[in-house]
Amino acid sequence: MPGLDIVYGEVTNPPLLQGLVDVLRQLDPIGTLYLGYPVLASADSRVSVDAMLISRQHGLVAFIFGQAPANGVRDGWEALRQQQDELYGALESYLGRHASLRAGRKLAFEINTVTLLPSSPPKSANLQEAEGHYIGLESLATVLNSFAQISEIVQRNLDSAINKVLTIRPAKKRANVTRNDSRGARLKAMEKEIANLDQWQKRSAIEVPDGVQRVRGLAGSGKTVVLALKAAYLHAQHPDWRIGLTFYTRSLYQQNLPCGESEALAVLHRSVLSLLLRVPADT
Repeated sequence: MPGLDIVYGEVTNPPLLQGLVDVLRQLDPIGTLYLGYPVLASADSRVSVDAMLISRQHGLVAFIFGQAPANGVRDGWEALRQQQDELYGALESYLGRHASLRAGRKLAFEINTVTLLPSSPPKSANLQEAEGHYIGLESLATVLNSFAQISEIVQRNLDSAINKVLTIRPAKKRANVTRNDSRGARLKAMEKEIANLDQWQKRSAIEVPDGVQRVRGLAGSGKTVVLALKAAYLHAQHPDWRIGLTFYTRSLYQQNLPCGESEALAVLHRSVLSLLLRVPADT
């Protein structure tokens, strides 16, 4: 049944998180709530998104979980304002690269940013004329319902962009398809669906259990895509970790997994891993 799918990444501020989830469960939008995902890179720093909602009813909404500054210090409110501006800029820069998300020179949807606080900020915070929204949990439902809806196509393309699936598995153009009832048209429709992760793939790629995680699936079901996304997500969250990937299929040996070249992220074929495991530790 259509509804809200919640994907739990690494999260902060559990009380605000739970309040957000409770409000959204009551509204019951059709879409996905990502918690602790994605992690974007601006020109100067990493930009983490505490939560992101992509739904038909409310469009794209990026959340920051904030706290009121101690003693209402003005500089503290200004820092919250700058944090939200930086998040908006990072999202606009990243999403603007995707032709499927543009209408002419502009994005085909609004980027809605919300700094969620335990309670509404006081008037002394001088946020009335600030761009974006700075609200308490009690105002969340009203603000969400004020956002413009998006089409199913835009929602699907947004999910693809956020999950980076189109970059990992480029869709074939199939520009020569002219008949809606042809095999090419049916393949084109199927590829649009494959370009999006389903709810199980999203959770496998983003959620990190305390122990061992085992992902099983038939050939071509997206296990390698999930593996690559999980490695990229963990590397973005923990750039100081050293992460190793190993794989067993010969068909992948000549391909470059989308992890980039990094000392912290290594991709090894089984044959290379076997050689490394035979080398004594003191050599």
